[in-house]
Amino acid sequence: MFDFKKSWHRKIFFLLAAILYITTSAIDYRYTIDGIKHGLSPEGNPVAQLYIELFGLEKGLLIYKIVLVTLVIAGAKIIDIVYARKANHPGLVAIPYWILCIGASLTLLAVGLWIKLFLSS
Repeated sequence: MFDFKKSWHRKIFFLLAAILYITTSAIDYRYTIDGIKHGLSPEGNPVAQLYIELFGLEKGLLIYKIVLVTLVIAGAKIIDIVYARKANHPGLVAIPYWILCIGASLTLLAVGLWIKLFLSS
């Protein structure tokens, strides 16, 4: 069993969770670009829409995704560092990984909605 109190276990889990989150965000980026280009739906996120209006569809959405992914991973890493130093409970130490995994799950939900739109058109 993995011991979240061990530094190298935390690093492996954090890296895997970050890779999962980055991968799902990249998939969402591609589906969002295709969905908007095909007129299936406008961008529903007002912040992402602002980036699209400022920089164009592909570049704006890419900048938005990079900023979002960077902030989420950096925030999770800060929480990882804080809990690694203060928490004695392994459940608390695992919070950063859950943040990234839940973020990946929600991103996959958005991808699923794009797929549903593609299949219904």
